[in-house]
Amino acid sequence: MPRWWLCLGITDLDTALKIEGFKTGLVSKTLPIVRRFSHATEAGRPCPLMVPKFESVEEFRQWQSRQRQRFVDRMLYRYDGQIAVTAGPDSDHETHRRREFHVTVDGQRLFRFFRLEPRDANATSPLPTVVCFMGHGKVAQILDDGDSYQHACAARFAEAGYLVFAMENIGMEPGRDTHHDLDQSLRLEGHGWYSLLFAHQRILLDHVFADSMVDRKRVGATGVSTGGLLALSAAVIEPRIAATSVQGIFGSMRVSFIRDRHRHCKCGAIPGLLPEFDLPELALLVTPRPLHISNGRTDGFSPQEAQRCVERISPLHQQAGGSEILRTVSLGGHEYSLPPALKFFRQHLATGPQPRPADSEEPPFDVKGTWIETPWGQPVVDRGAPGDWDHLAVDNPYVHVEDGTYFCFYEAQDKPIGDGGHEAFGIAVSREGLRWRKLSTNPILRPGNAGDWDDVVAKLPAGVIKRDGIYYLFYSGRDSKTKQIGLATARNLAGPWTKSPDNPVLKSRPDNWDRHLSTYPSPIIEIDGQYHLLFRGMHTRYTRQGVGLAVSTNLADWKRQTDVPVIPVAEEIASLSVFHSNDRTVGISQPTDLANRRYWFSTDLRTWTKGPAVNFRASVAAETISNPFVANGRWTVLYEQQDRIYRAVLHPTDSTKQ
Repeated sequence: MPRWWLCLGITDLDTALKIEGFKTGLVSKTLPIVRRFSHATEAGRPCPLMVPKFESVEEFRQWQSRQRQRFVDRMLYRYDGQIAVTAGPDSDHETHRRREFHVTVDGQRLFRFFRLEPRDANATSPLPTVVCFMGHGKVAQILDDGDSYQHACAARFAEAGYLVFAMENIGMEPGRDTHHDLDQSLRLEGHGWYSLLFAHQRILLDHVFADSMVDRKRVGATGVSTGGLLALSAAVIEPRIAATSVQGIFGSMRVSFIRDRHRHCKCGAIPGLLPEFDLPELALLVTPRPLHISNGRTDGFSPQEAQRCVERISPLHQQAGGSEILRTVSLGGHEYSLPPALKFFRQHLATGPQPRPADSEEPPFDVKGTWIETPWGQPVVDRGAPGDWDHLAVDNPYVHVEDGTYFCFYEAQDKPIGDGGHEAFGIAVSREGLRWRKLSTNPILRPGNAGDWDDVVAKLPAGVIKRDGIYYLFYSGRDSKTKQIGLATARNLAGPWTKSPDNPVLKSRPDNWDRHLSTYPSPIIEIDGQYHLLFRGMHTRYTRQGVGLAVSTNLADWKRQTDVPVIPVAEEIASLSVFHSNDRTVGISQPTDLANRRYWFSTDLRTWTKGPAVNFRASVAAETISNPFVANGRWTVLYEQQDRIYRAVLHPTDSTKQ
């Protein structure tokens, strides 16, 4: 306690007069409060739509035509010199060929754009086309960087079979970002950075519709953040754009860039945009063409504001002949959401030849084809740094696919068990099935405490399934005596995961063929209201191994379907990579001798037929293979090799001929 202290109390006058030492008349002097006019508050107030009343659809369309021209006249920067477009370098990529183009004025560079042509495109048939506009950042974020907030969306559309054009924003070229300098330099003349972007997209769109491979009746526009606004303005400028997906920005600019101006880049205060061309009014200039609005659940451009504005314009949109505006909310934040955009464009750009199947649509599975390591000799999930929980090894992948995102569950080890090491497992995430990012919350599940049934290891995560908002995950646990199968649950894939108090949910049998149990890289398969779990049974650890089958009605209580293995012990199958497709289940076996790896087939999971040998080309030797899954329209697996995780893609028979 200091040598002095102050106690402040507030009371009424009668009580104060009873306090010793109190004197009346002591009044503090306070300055009067000055209420100041807030220009920001006034400018940010909601305004009615700047749309007149119409007697007919024809009047509405005449207003649209006038307003589109007013937008062009007011908002586009005008270049006085000679505009030219020249082809630059090209490059080959796994799923497309890419050409760079340079736009110049009087021989001086203005900006670049890129043309992405699917590798299997037929040069004689026009293709449905998507024009992708980038948000703040670098153009690599829409071309290559699947882990960025723009998720390489241009490349993803090319992988899905669309011809794609992608514009680089001026001021955001490689190197220093100069878009604020450009914005400030132009404002005294009533322009801004967006004035340049609007002008550049007009140049790009002229080039797009002049391209002989573009199906001019099937052109869409999309982007997130600034790219979303540019997609919307592109559809205003170019009435031939057939469908538009606007992501991560839709709402009133009064809310986003006046009321919430401290949350967003100041370049969004676009000179001349208000009051006539707020985003709801721009959307009505696109009417009646199909429109998709997408926001992330935690986006700074809130889904609630997007919904409010969609509800304001929907009556006019539908009165003018438009279908209901599609509005989706993704689970993430400020980022591009590919699955609803793919579905939207498949629906509205779907006349004539179709793009390749999306991730949710299975291509044919060619058992005579060859799995080829891609990229060759390079792991896609590597070991961690010294001291990390996954430094010694990353193994046994299992892939769960949800909403266009791939989740690789894998086990890992920090150091040898004899040196006090531990095995646990974590998750790596990918948007396209090639580049994987480990979760910062790893590991998501560790071995149990001393004396628990899984106090030595917790490994082989598999069978991830979601029911009633809860994820179920099955894994293999071991103590000093035996291996058994446990269950963990979570409300989010990233965790936290909670082990079932009833573990192990499938117990080993000391006097039978399955004295030890472990999971396979197999999904939980639901048939006629029952869940089915394929498991590995061993009489002794790692020898005399068969494939067992257990069933459950609630994912928590399991019993064996049969007392004997459904694939006999004589086959010595150490792992079975399983997927269910077209009313049959396909398994890829891993016998003791990897050279004898075969396909297995079943229609009821009880009776299995041995199929042909599996053709697999790996840089070393592919060990435990994940469950096959579809990524970018192609069958894909991850697999263990030298304590790292690699990737392979199935090439159909005719594509692997030398």
